[in-house]
Amino acid sequence: MTNTNLLTALGAVAWADGVLRPEEARFFAQVVSGLDLDTDRKATIFRQLLVPPPIAALDLTELDDDDRQWLLAFGYLMASADGEVAPEELAVLEALAERVEVSWEDAQRLFEEAESIRPAVTTPWAEGDR
Repeated sequence: MTNTNLLTALGAVAWADGVLRPEEARFFAQVVSGLDLDTDRKATIFRQLLVPPPIAALDLTELDDDDRQWLLAFGYLMASADGEVAPEELAVLEALAERVEVSWEDAQRLFEEAESIRPAVTTPWAEGDR
């Protein structure tokens, strides 16, 4: 699961409200750092976070069911990393769910499950001073 489009889509969620908040950037960095990627690949992914393409431009057709669930769950965790999920972020998550053919109801269940695993995927470093 190192599809660059998958990670770029995650970046698009972070930028959905027009602002990349420090908490979101830290969470994204933690996710990418936790992947088994070489330094050049990580650098490319971080550069793409600075100006992610529109979701419609991403090729998400190669994602399997696990990748789709990962994208939506981590997208939600990304959106909520700053303590709230903005309406614009929900709109991007809904667009992503539609693009990967996951019903909105199923996506919302994934968000609830993601919230329950937040402690396992975050570190004190990623949570900042909250």
